[in-house]
Amino acid sequence: MIKGLSDRRRVPRLGKIRLGVMVQESGKKAYPRATDYLVCPPEVQKVFGDRPTSLDIMFPADDAAVIFTQELKMYKASGLWCAGNGERARRWDEQGNLKEMACPCEYLESGDCGPVATLSFFLADVPGVGVYQLTTGNQRSIVSLNTCLETFSRMFGGLMGIPFTLILEPEQLQRFDERAKRMVKQTLHVLRLDSPYTIRQIVEWRGKQGAPVAALMPAPEPDEVSGSILPPAEEEPAHAGVPEPAADIVTPAGPLVGEWDISMSYAVARRAGFPPETYAVYLKDVYGRDTDNLTPANLADEARAWQQAQESELAMRTRKSVLITRLKRISAGQGRLL
Repeated sequence: MIKGLSDRRRVPRLGKIRLGVMVQESGKKAYPRATDYLVCPPEVQKVFGDRPTSLDIMFPADDAAVIFTQELKMYKASGLWCAGNGERARRWDEQGNLKEMACPCEYLESGDCGPVATLSFFLADVPGVGVYQLTTGNQRSIVSLNTCLETFSRMFGGLMGIPFTLILEPEQLQRFDERAKRMVKQTLHVLRLDSPYTIRQIVEWRGKQGAPVAALMPAPEPDEVSGSILPPAEEEPAHAGVPEPAADIVTPAGPLVGEWDISMSYAVARRAGFPPETYAVYLKDVYGRDTDNLTPANLADEARAWQQAQESELAMRTRKSVLITRLKRISAGQGRLL
């Protein structure tokens, strides 16, 4: 093994998705022109059509910084000349050495340098194992994708493996036209993310996979909770920024999932404000079985969920929110959620 080399990994890149085409006019230099559709390689067109405006995608990692890399970049005829993050940059000098310097510089103001962001993703319905990449310098698209990635990551506890839809859609804005000396309307095509599944479906799916769902909105306040099968109001935890006792949230490392029996899940549920009879109703609705008939896989799911809930205050609040929401639906007579 070679230190610094043998431990490095790189996911294959299968192709590029583009946001425009090169236009060549007679006697003029070729230039890029934005399109109102995603320009895809042939194998992608076979699945999504010749001019798709959306793609069904998945991400290879949970870390948004890995999925969506962003830098200020300046290119010359020979290729990339300078790249920075708004504080520090690395640039090639005349001797071919890579030098570090302050960022930004005068080239950003002149327009020679600008933001470049690359989104990496799987196309699960297209043959091949590897990522496709899409690069944009559109600041509205960068803000939109950053917002979506952060929102979904916090909501679902991660991004990897969740089915998303990457959408290119028109957005109208106003700008000042120097020639006309007035405000005019302009249409830009901006990227955003959505999902064909409901939030509840994704949360429960990730929970069954053992992935933590650690940042949903806090559970309802006690006066928002009703129904005979819900925890009594006096047993509801305090929210809205009021910390709960540490003993109810974070505990020393407990037994492994395989060593955890259902009585431990009941004990943690009680400390979280769910009496045995209430927790039993929840279990039966989720797994379709009475407590005595739960399978080893069911027990492992519950053990994992409660162990993860005890890792932080936010994780415990999320776990309580999931239970309370489901119990409210049961109480309202709506049965199973999915």
